[in-house]
Amino acid sequence: WCIVTHGLNLALAVCLLLMDASRTFVLNEIELRDTLVTVGGFDVPTWWAQIILPVGFGLISVRILLRIFRRVAEFFRGSAPSTGSGRPGGPA
Repeated sequence: WCIVTHGLNLALAVCLLLMDASRTFVLNEIELRDTLVTVGGFDVPTWWAQIILPVGFGLISVRILLRIFRRVAEFFRGSAPSTGSGRPGGPA
């Protein structure tokens, strides 16, 4: 149980670090006002395409955090930790 939880903690820490780094990256791109492409006289900012990075890492962090909470709850209930995603045939 502890090994799995520590692995999830490490994954959470990495995702949070990547989310913060990508947030800084996007904020720098907003300051630079760099253009990705011009469509019909409208400049599409580069950060519009890059905003998915901190959002994606944030969503992954939330999912990992929910798994940690589930593992801790299972530990205190005394039940065996589930190895799957809760869906039949789904990945772990």
